[in-house]
Amino acid sequence: MAFERISEEELAAVGVELLDDQPGLAPDAMKEKFEETAKELLAPKYNKLADQLEAETASESLGAKVPEGLPEETEKTVQAVLLALMLYVQAHEKNRENPHVVTAEQVGAYTKAQTDKAINDKVVAIGGGDMAMSVYDPDMLRKPIYKAIDDAVEALKKLVLDKETYDPQGKNQDIFAYPAHLYKATFLVDGWSGDDPYTQTVSVQAVDGGPAVTSASHMTSGLFCDDTVQGDAQDALLEAATLVDKGKKTFGSGTITCVLENEKPEADAEVYFNAKKGGA
Repeated sequence: MAFERISEEELAAVGVELLDDQPGLAPDAMKEKFEETAKELLAPKYNKLADQLEAETASESLGAKVPEGLPEETEKTVQAVLLALMLYVQAHEKNRENPHVVTAEQVGAYTKAQTDKAINDKVVAIGGGDMAMSVYDPDMLRKPIYKAIDDAVEALKKLVLDKETYDPQGKNQDIFAYPAHLYKATFLVDGWSGDDPYTQTVSVQAVDGGPAVTSASHMTSGLFCDDTVQGDAQDALLEAATLVDKGKKTFGSGTITCVLENEKPEADAEVYFNAKKGGA
């Protein structure tokens, strides 16, 4: 869609400039001639432009500056920038390699150096350098004590965590008992039932070997799509996934149900998300 301009030819076809120096028109006809440009050209053009700007497709024609960080080839329209931003956010959500550069100090945990110093100071404080063999090797195993200490130090490093980091809500539960896993579900374009709200229940597949979802499961991320899909298929997939993401979603036994209001997708929506079983 392109916004229309008023051409020179359209302007030249209306108005009083076309009249003779002495038009010889009746007063009413003269009034109509003076108002002809506004009523027959400017007003219809303005109203048509207003309709175009209010349409859902207006963003495809509105210009926009592409922000830094987005691909240089991104088209300079509002719609193209929005799609590029959505892809950027989805790629960011899937990055599991410390995307925000979080440090131990920020979360209140010991650094490696602090842990090493605390353990070494403790070893020195209990007299690790001058102990009798009956103290440090009561069973006469005759194994290198410093290697054993080093092994113990490495083991302790894996266990020393600030409780505020792994249990900020004070639940006192096993933090590894309910890990999040990656799942996939596909909502079919012809699978929606009802007439606003629209409902669809589909099976959920564990992508990384996680357990089947249940009614007690809950999502730990938003929905995202396969970033290998390109072109028009990518646009259709993103639009469909965005609608599903807005819906109310509940888990069942190996299933997920989505309820949408006002609008349903016009394409299949194959989506991915992270979820974990209930209890943690």
